[in-house]
Amino acid sequence: MAQIPPLKVEGYKGFGSFHSDSLSQLLQQGITPFPAKIEAAFSSSISSSPLFSSLSSSNDEGESASGEGVFFTAACKSDFLLDPAFAFLNHGAFGSPLRCLLDVANAWREHVEKQPLLFIDRQLFPFLARTMIELGQYLGVPAASIALTQNVTTGLNAAIFSYAREVKEREGRGPKLGTLDIAYGAVKKMISVAAEENGGEAVTLPVGSSFHDKAHFLTVLEEELTKVETCDVFVFDAVTSNTALLLPVREVCEVLRRNGVKKIIVDGAHALGQIPFGVEEGCERLDNIDFDVFAFNCHKWMCVPRGCAFLVAPSPMKGEGAAPPTLRGRVVSHGTAEGWQESLLWDGARDYSPSLTLPFALRLWQSERMKSAVGAMRRYATEQAEAMARRWQTHILSPLDMRGAMLCVALPSIPALPLPLSSSSAKAVQDWLFDQNIECPVKCIDGKLYLRLSFHVHCTGADVERLTSAIDALLHLPPIQDE
Repeated sequence: MAQIPPLKVEGYKGFGSFHSDSLSQLLQQGITPFPAKIEAAFSSSISSSPLFSSLSSSNDEGESASGEGVFFTAACKSDFLLDPAFAFLNHGAFGSPLRCLLDVANAWREHVEKQPLLFIDRQLFPFLARTMIELGQYLGVPAASIALTQNVTTGLNAAIFSYAREVKEREGRGPKLGTLDIAYGAVKKMISVAAEENGGEAVTLPVGSSFHDKAHFLTVLEEELTKVETCDVFVFDAVTSNTALLLPVREVCEVLRRNGVKKIIVDGAHALGQIPFGVEEGCERLDNIDFDVFAFNCHKWMCVPRGCAFLVAPSPMKGEGAAPPTLRGRVVSHGTAEGWQESLLWDGARDYSPSLTLPFALRLWQSERMKSAVGAMRRYATEQAEAMARRWQTHILSPLDMRGAMLCVALPSIPALPLPLSSSSAKAVQDWLFDQNIECPVKCIDGKLYLRLSFHVHCTGADVERLTSAIDALLHLPPIQDE
């Protein structure tokens, strides 16, 4: 007869009724090994990848390591699931996951479903803690300063509404929330609703979109800040969505602090993969930037499957005794009363495979090849955008020191479009391109039409030529006749 194991009576160590240690304990315990099948899925997928097959060998040198001979080619495009019928120049909208990372995410999904209770109750949080630890190592910040969430929208809502409510409760008045006129549209809605719910005010600073250089932008920003009362909370984009301007984040934070802003929230939806973060030479160090919350998406330029994002809140970086972040997730669930990380980490039963896939993405982006991708994408973007501007005798919206891998190029006058130009004009051109299997957003900025172009490593010269040839043809369409 088999020996019957003794019964152990222990209380729950973490939040809710999960059979895991608390998140703080898990972060201190270190790395939990991933299942062998997940590791095997990753190794198998990259072994046949034009971009990453060399990473499975010890030879990662020269052209192979730099990727310059692979980026922006048809071979590189095969590392994505993009439909070859389309010229896809809109990566910045919702991203496109790398094939190998999608394979890893699917392997996680299969692993979960073999024993869902075992996974969610006992394995999920140790694995998520590993993601946070490795992400912290990649960025050069402690894991205690990171909270995982589904997307930047969720994270920004948590930060904006938490800090707005904090002002009202602490000071007995409505908060003043600020942003820029070039901010993402959803952010403007967030600060408007948060101000209304807490009896405060939302202000939008009119900085415009045309600058000589980043010094000019910073001058305009400071001038506009002096025209309004001090904001309690201010939100701005690291890379603007509509106008594709790469803002000088560190300097913007300095200007905001100098003008009395108490809480600074950075919308980094487009930042990760366009801006190199970390502690290595040439990288932006997050511990050198004076923000309160920096929200990052991983599905855009880092090419992780959608559903993976995180916040960095630097107060835990300031050493023992520093006050923890006061923000909380907007979804009330088991982690709400535990702490800011727990309140964002668990928002109900859902697919956590994108967050569990992030450590594999970090391995790729720490390779010499993908380290070189950030600079390669910027150079390629400027090269292609300048060629378009010369072709049509127009201009690039952003100055040279405010350019990433996403740029706006002005379109020439289009005879077929009635004046004045508007967002409806932009939509008409974008729909016309879409009908020809060209995916490229068109924006109306200050009464002019611009192509907002995204140049990730899968973009090819053939994609660009299809777009430019289509625009050339559009210029020869006759004017629309009034009925």
